[in-house]
Amino acid sequence: MTENICAISTQEQRKYLEIREPAERAMLNKVFNAIDDAAAEVADAFAKAGLEFEPTSRDYFTFATQQVLFVRLCGGDPETLKGGDPQIGQRIVNNGQHIIDHYWQKPEYPCTQISSVFQLVPNDCMPCFMHSDGATIVTFDLDDFGQCGP
Repeated sequence: MTENICAISTQEQRKYLEIREPAERAMLNKVFNAIDDAAAEVADAFAKAGLEFEPTSRDYFTFATQQVLFVRLCGGDPETLKGGDPQIGQRIVNNGQHIIDHYWQKPEYPCTQISSVFQLVPNDCMPCFMHSDGATIVTFDLDDFGQCGP
């Protein structure tokens, strides 16, 4: 396997990240808040209705969000779950498995191959995903991943 190394970010690329990253964080905060709000709303509605069911947990709403986004990423219809591209779906599943394998089961080596298409590589302590053709896809702050391995 050849080693892919991220190019040093240009001023234009850094500006791009300065614009995109706050919007991404704000969007994710809205998603997390919406999940919390949905769980609280159901708990309140159960109490008002006198139902003695255990309230629907945040995990349920997180999973529902993940499932809809997974189908959407695969090009399918989130309402029917039909029409998605199975190859894209498998790549996403493989990526999830590689996160488990390389970050949760082997945390001392986080900067490793994460799929047959993408590889997480360090770049002056700023990891980035590299496509197998050598093009930089996304860069991340170390705060998102923790410290890189040896």
